[in-house]
Amino acid sequence: MTQMIYYEIKKIFSQHSAKLALLLLCVTLGVTTFLTVHSVSWIDEQGEKTAGPSAAQKLRAARKEWAGYVDEDVIRRVIEENARVNATPEAQSSNVVQQEIAFSKKQGFYDIRMMIARSFSGFRELDYYLPDSLTPEDASRFYPNRMAQLTEWLDGEAKDTFSESEREWIIQKYQELPTPLWYDYAEGWLNLQTYSATIIMISLLILVFPIAGIFSGEAAQKADAIFFSTYHGRRRAVLAKLCAGFLVITGTYWTMMLIYTAVTLGLLGTDGADCLIAVFRWKTLYELTNGQAYALIVLGGYLGCLFMLLLAMLVSAKTKSTAFAVTIPFFLMFAPGFLSGSHNAMLTKLIGLLPDQLLQMNTVFSLFSLYRVGTHICRSAPLLFAIYPAACILLLPLIYRVFRRTQVA
Repeated sequence: MTQMIYYEIKKIFSQHSAKLALLLLCVTLGVTTFLTVHSVSWIDEQGEKTAGPSAAQKLRAARKEWAGYVDEDVIRRVIEENARVNATPEAQSSNVVQQEIAFSKKQGFYDIRMMIARSFSGFRELDYYLPDSLTPEDASRFYPNRMAQLTEWLDGEAKDTFSESEREWIIQKYQELPTPLWYDYAEGWLNLQTYSATIIMISLLILVFPIAGIFSGEAAQKADAIFFSTYHGRRRAVLAKLCAGFLVITGTYWTMMLIYTAVTLGLLGTDGADCLIAVFRWKTLYELTNGQAYALIVLGGYLGCLFMLLLAMLVSAKTKSTAFAVTIPFFLMFAPGFLSGSHNAMLTKLIGLLPDQLLQMNTVFSLFSLYRVGTHICRSAPLLFAIYPAACILLLPLIYRVFRRTQVA
């Protein structure tokens, strides 16, 4: 059996499309990793900008000075320091370089300044310059603002969106957030979260080409009659194809993501893994740390890729068409976007549970998507992680059964 699986894997990678796919995957990995690492920038005292690992080291040193619990005293200090920098000649100059020099003095407390901007802006608004108008006395309103924003939104814009029980559930989740929040430099984790969807989606769209031909390849080569007439053709040979597809998907995905994660964290640092994501996105129903959030993003990406590629394999086994099977991931990824503007509540909830959401878990963590399961209220992420492992498990025997019963013309 092992030799048969090895042979099927060898067949997959002997195809020109598979070799091209591997090349494209390597290019995707390199480009995405480069963009992730070089999205971190640093502006020096002369106003000159650098990016990459060296910039990350300087930024890390600056932000480490502000690491710790973000309490009222810290908020007051940031408001005062922000006002002090704004009063400098560089900040008041109309010269771009001088303004960059002024901004360089805010880099250390930039993340906390953005927390303040989110706290004092509206629930669905972000005024970057709002902290410039605050006084140290406003620091006491920093955490109360979070609950006040939510209550105002629930009583206003979202009044007809949630039931009374859902409204109470959301408020309870907000109240459960432990404050004051702990802050630390976390560029490595934040950039991984931001760019992960790119590498996951592109990997899926490239990987589908060799995977879609696993079952339809025999028909395309007119070898299906020979394949099914052999002693193990409708049993072990079919199972070998299924195992080969699963191993190729799993091995390729995790190799890509492990390299991407290791290189990015190695160059940008692993600091901030234990910071709650609420520090950087403020409005979230998920009490997760950066490390936990990224682990779920990677796992969600794997489940999404596995489900869509297994579905492509099923279509390939049923239709004997590689071309048709290739369209499945494309359809599942892009079709929901055309329906997302719908005002139908049921359709909106359905869209929130489609497999494309697993590929962009970083976005899911910012959504207020609630579902009722019996008497319980659930967020979308737990449901996604409950639905799609079961769906993948069901697809495996279904693919085996469909291809095993294939009729040869």
